[in-house]
Amino acid sequence: MNLKIIDVPGLCKGSYIEEDAEIITGLNIHLKQSLANHIPSVAFIVTRFDDNRFEGEASQFSKMLTALSYSRKYWTDSELSNVSLLLTFRSKLDDSEIPNKISRFQQAFSQVYSNIPCIDCTVVNLDDISNLKTQLISAISRIKKRRNDSDNVPKEFLTFLSQEPGRIQPNKIESVSLQSLLPQNEREVKTLLVSLLQGKVNEHLSSELNEDEDELCPFLYDFLGKRSQIAPLSLPVAVSFLPPDSKVLLCDGKTQIEVQSLRVGDKLLDRNLSSNVITSIEIIETCTSNHKGQPVGLILVGIKENEDSASEDENEWRSSPMVLKYQNHAIRHIKFKESAFQSYKSHNRLFIINLDTHNATCIVDNHVLYARYDSALAI
Repeated sequence: MNLKIIDVPGLCKGSYIEEDAEIITGLNIHLKQSLANHIPSVAFIVTRFDDNRFEGEASQFSKMLTALSYSRKYWTDSELSNVSLLLTFRSKLDDSEIPNKISRFQQAFSQVYSNIPCIDCTVVNLDDISNLKTQLISAISRIKKRRNDSDNVPKEFLTFLSQEPGRIQPNKIESVSLQSLLPQNEREVKTLLVSLLQGKVNEHLSSELNEDEDELCPFLYDFLGKRSQIAPLSLPVAVSFLPPDSKVLLCDGKTQIEVQSLRVGDKLLDRNLSSNVITSIEIIETCTSNHKGQPVGLILVGIKENEDSASEDENEWRSSPMVLKYQNHAIRHIKFKESAFQSYKSHNRLFIINLDTHNATCIVDNHVLYARYDSALAI
């Protein structure tokens, strides 16, 4: 169980926006190192519930959310599924005022993060320790349910929240000082400073593709040894079914984990060498060569060759397509080799990875494969 508290006093409250750029850039450096391969199970954004000037682009609340958008890829996914807005100083408001004010905070939040129409909110009174613990545990339970992740929050954390303040062990909390966050790279600070001055939000959408979409060609290798090309229009259902011992590459570009050991929140490296967060993992206990209309097997990211070098014989191209492989920390085009996948031919238990960005690709056994973006798609 790890609890990290990052206190950045004065963020978006000072006279100099340059200081905000320094803090956020330093925060990114710290989070990139400490959260290289996994987002936190739960992340609370803390602000005062009795603040009456939190609405509008010029408010400190909106400026804080805008600044945090430049680090969000390190501590959350595109849907902010692990985030709750923690609203403190509840005791200064009447109970009748609370629902309306929560709604106003949610609207102010969605004005900054337009893809989040209704952020989870937790209202607490810091003077009432018992109520604080109850509300935190309730928020954690909502996040677990939303992420459909039974292992999302360790029991040790719930035990930690149940302890009396005097019995909490300090060594279980990592405190990050403001001074340690200050970066040395002035160029990064200046780049972020320009964005903050313009009030731009970093939406953390999927990276731009290195190739035009039309140049990509999903290529199926099923577990019966049959190979066939899938048209690009089939991309919504072109998802890889992975055997339990498949090795999936995490975002640091070095760590490989068997797919059966992955969990929600893990960060995977995609074909653009950027981060994709796992939103859910589906297990298929029995499979045939065709599962409810979907091809079963590995869907490799194939590349159409340039017209000058492409074979005139389409069947010849299909028999030896170009696919993407991760080699020496780079993505390379190589000829497909069936021998690399001989061990995939017979499995009764398969896994499907759902990711949080449109560029739903991952690197499995050093080959770039299609995963799934929309977890709501039926299989």
